[in-house]
Amino acid sequence: MYFIDRELIFPVYLEECIPPLLNHEWHTLPLFAVVIECVLVFHHYPSNMVAALTALGMSSVYMIWILVIYLKTQKWIYPFMKSFTPFTFVIFVIFSTFAGLLFQALGKFIAYLRWKEQFLVLNEIKNK
Repeated sequence: MYFIDRELIFPVYLEECIPPLLNHEWHTLPLFAVVIECVLVFHHYPSNMVAALTALGMSSVYMIWILVIYLKTQKWIYPFMKSFTPFTFVIFVIFSTFAGLLFQALGKFIAYLRWKEQFLVLNEIKNK
């Protein structure tokens, strides 16, 4: 989307406040931090249903908050949302929610690859 219409994602005037490299770091560093944590620290994950419901709940709250801000200020917090119709907003919400679920499942899969033995031990204990 950035390459189609940059002004919708990161307008030029923002570069005066936030240099592009800093903006890139803000959005890239969390990915590396999460992957490193996933490799170094074993986590006991909730069931898939609990994880999915939590992700859906958090996504819903965030999208409602975005909508509340728009309804109170008549300004979208993300410039690319200016072109949304109610239908495209709903599509965006659905897509964003499923993207979050996909990332959650991917993280759990990466953790499983790294901590397979610990996952198997936990499953044995659960099944007793």
